[in-house]
Amino acid sequence: MIHPTIGRAVTREPRHTFLLLASCAIGLVLVWAGCSDSFVPPTPSNVAGQYSLTLAQGAPLPKVVQTTASCDRTVLSGVLILRADATFRLELETIFDCSRVGQGPAQIGQLAFGNFVLDGTTITLNAIGDITYPFVGRISGRTLRVDWALPYGELTFDRL
Repeated sequence: MIHPTIGRAVTREPRHTFLLLASCAIGLVLVWAGCSDSFVPPTPSNVAGQYSLTLAQGAPLPKVVQTTASCDRTVLSGVLILRADATFRLELETIFDCSRVGQGPAQIGQLAFGNFVLDGTTITLNAIGDITYPFVGRISGRTLRVDWALPYGELTFDRL
């Protein structure tokens, strides 16, 4: 074969051909391995379990999530239970401290419950009862982030 740039005959040694083919085969295997994904889409049964609140508004607990001229609201702890029947229970323990206006701190529990819907890694918790709005979040591995809006903002739960 005449090489187009150098204008003389070039031959390939069998060793070079073998190395080229082996490199291509290894490259294809690596590309295939990178593309195969063991991702299992979340379903109610495989996300079911108990999740512990670890962060509120991106910070560790306890976390002051709301401050006014009179009071502070602090998140102490929380738990989210997802059940295989696509129902949930979300509990938060908070302290409402209005000592700046002469009222001592009071520990208050917040409770939301209802059903949940999964769409890929997006989860929507549809609360019923006293709290009746949806909480939208994302599942990533063993972590679930849910937006509770004001005053709590994003809450991060880790599966136990």
